[in-house]
Amino acid sequence: MGNFFVPSKGILSWKEYLADPLKQWKKGCSAFELAVSWENANNLPYTVNNVFKNSNITLFHNIEVLYGFPEYKVALPGGNANAICRNNFRAFIFIQYRWQAYSWCYF
Repeated sequence: MGNFFVPSKGILSWKEYLADPLKQWKKGCSAFELAVSWENANNLPYTVNNVFKNSNITLFHNIEVLYGFPEYKVALPGGNANAICRNNFRAFIFIQYRWQAYSWCYF
């Protein structure tokens, strides 16, 4: 698979990237709830936005999501070729003339 990503067509687009969709794609499970949360947000989900807005760092008060990648695969340091971790969601955000990458993992 190449490193190309296509726009989401809704929460079901997230399901196809799961390691085990039968186990992970259920209401109450992190993969499903994360998809619902991010898909229903205009920018950041309400709870994530509140963390940034309530921080003492004014730089974090006005954040714009540039790109988001559900179930983003990341190689584990020191692991073999099969040692892959899937971040539930990786977002590239814009913070006052800079961009940063953040990953959200829920277990």
